[in-house]
Amino acid sequence: MNTSIRTAEQLVVAACDAERPIPRLIKIDEVCRIIGFGKSAVYEYAAQGKFPRPIKLGTNRRGAVRWVLSEVLDFVDKLASERVPVTPRVEVVPVVTKPFVPQPAPLPPKRKSTLFPRRGRF
Repeated sequence: MNTSIRTAEQLVVAACDAERPIPRLIKIDEVCRIIGFGKSAVYEYAAQGKFPRPIKLGTNRRGAVRWVLSEVLDFVDKLASERVPVTPRVEVVPVVTKPFVPQPAPLPPKRKSTLFPRRGRF
């Protein structure tokens, strides 16, 4: 029996024991859910260098791409650390005025009927 062949579970355990953690690859839908951007915005920001670039899984032009979860989370942390702190709100005290009482709308002026015009002084 060959003992040098390892099962997938043994490989995962060996990789976890190493100093470097196993990177988790996520799909575009998960990326969009994490950062709140649409797919086109994710690809646009990645092309501009503002967002981590995906890893291409295959040689085909239409091959699958995935993002490293830790890189996406680092991007979110970076955005959160760069935001401007919010100034505290000043409490606004409402001014007490007379309550609003709606007035009935004025009636439109009466129009003369043009179907049956009156003759004479009746």
